[in-house]
Formats: sequence, structure tokens, C-alpha cells
Amino acid sequence: MNFEKDKIVEKDRYNLRAKNNFNVFQKFTIKNIPIFLRKPYEVYIDFINENIKNNYKVLELAAGMGEHTDFLVKTGANITACDISNDSLNVLKKNYKDKIKVIEADMENLPFKNDSFDIVCCAGSMSYADQKIVCDEIFRVLKKNGKFICVDSLNYNIIYRVNRYIHFLRGKRSKSVIRRAPGKYFFRTFKENFFFEKIEYFGQITWLAPILKRLIGVRLFTNLSNWFDKNSNLKYLSFKFVLVAKKL
Repeated sequence: MNFEKDKIVEKDRYNLRAKNNFNVFQKFTIKNIPIFLRKPYEVYIDFINENIKNNYKVLELAAGMGEHTDFLVKTGANITACDISNDSLNVLKKNYKDKIKVIEADMENLPFKNDSFDIVCCAGSMSYADQKIVCDEIFRVLKKNGKFICVDSLNYNIIYRVNRYIHFLRGKRSKSVIRRAPGKYFFRTFKENFFFEKIEYFGQITWLAPILKRLIGVRLFTNLSNWFDKNSNLKYLSFKFVLVAKKL
């Protein structure tokens, strides 16, 4: 599989998206997504607020157009956002101006010195690069006792894997992005260099949403889904995870 070719495909895709949305972009908020899908992002925000102090240096990987950057900016910390898509970063600069530092960079080859950041964050982009290389780069740029905070999708549930393959057939995903979705290899790789302080799983029954929303309503389904995630241990059914990992 030609991972480098797929990387160019994804870069071009996000450049085009940014050009088409340069004047209409709105900052991501929890209200932008359906309520039954919000919990992972609510926990991600909680983990950010619990771990980031206003004197910290924070790096956001694959920041895109800044859909999740606002959570970081509100901490008052010194934020650096990077992405491989220059056009996406142009949108981010337009919306945040001098509030953050913006750098075009590949997650697999970060242009920062060792021990540069207190926190590294990433929202939904771990499948866009080689996880071993990215893990080593995150470890390298983090200071001693620094932390990696992320929210992302999992490849455990066969239904979600089929859904991603359908997106590939429709030209909305490259094949390498599907193959690199976080799973056992991701966690095994990161555990070699990091201690998992917190990890939570979500969406164990999200795949039932199209049916149950109609039968019991969106709010009741949301409560049921959140209860199920909290009280069951069927991690292999989960759709997303949120992680806080400390550099060893």
C-alpha cells in the first residue's frame, strides 16, 4: 500500500475543503454534533481543562481548520497548532489571528526540538499517519512528565469498519486511513513509552442509533447509550475513546 500517495490524497482533500469553507467556517462547539455523539468530546474537554495550565506550552497535532482548537485556546496556555494542509491552516489563522502559533508540519516529522511541550493534543487524526512514528515524535517533543491527550475513533466494531469502507468507496477516505484507525496496535505502541493515566470508551451501542432513535427518541437513546458505556465492559464494541497518557 502506498501510504505516501494516500497522504497526498488526504492533504489535497483537506486543502480543497478549506478553500471551499474559507469564508464560512464556524468554530466547533459541542452543539455542532448530535447529542448522542457528544460524550467523548465533553470528556476530551474535561481532560484538557484538568491537565492544561495557563503557563503550559501545548501542541495540537493535525489541527485542520481549528475545529477543536478553541478548547485549547480557552485554557490560556501557549498554543501551537500544526497540520499538513496549508489551506486548512490559513482558515485557522484567519479565525484565531495572533492567539496561537501556526506551523505547517507532518505529524511524522515534527519541526520542534526535544522536550518542547508540556502537553500534546490530537482530536480524531491518529489514523492519518504511521502510529509508531507519531508515538515516537510525540514522546520526543514532550517534556519529562508531559502528557498526550486525544479523542479518536476505534476500529474494533465491525459495523464501524464497514461504514468506513463505504466512505472509502465513496472517495471520502483513503485506504490507509481505514487501516490505521486506532486499535490494539495503537495502544500497544503507546504503552511502550507512556503510562495511561485515564482512558474511557464510548459508543458501544451507537450503531443502534438509526433504529432506537425512532423507537424511544433521541434524548432517551442518548441516556441509554451513556449508561451502557459507563456500566458495561464491551470495549470491542466502542466507537470512540478518550485518552490521557503520561510520558514515562
